[in-house]
Amino acid sequence: MDFIPTVLIKSCQTVFADLIATLANLFFSEGTFPSIFKTAVVTPRLKKAGSDPHSPENYKPISNLNNISKILERLFLARIQQHITTCANFNQF
Repeated sequence: MDFIPTVLIKSCQTVFADLIATLANLFFSEGTFPSIFKTAVVTPRLKKAGSDPHSPENYKPISNLNNISKILERLFLARIQQHITTCANFNQF
């Protein structure tokens, strides 16, 4: 699913940091998130080893998102969380 492997992103952080920051700022300023980053690959996995593999209720869905999508999601969360917690109407309970 990932067109850029995690190993490459980690090994070239200085290059990808600028690109991801540009993408994030563009998405935040436009208020949109590209549909290519909204898709996931869902893989069924057995809940317990030794379960009956022919019974659908013994499976749980595992959703794998794109790495860039995960990074952008964390950036958004960091921004919105800071904004919400400093808002006068925020109730910590």
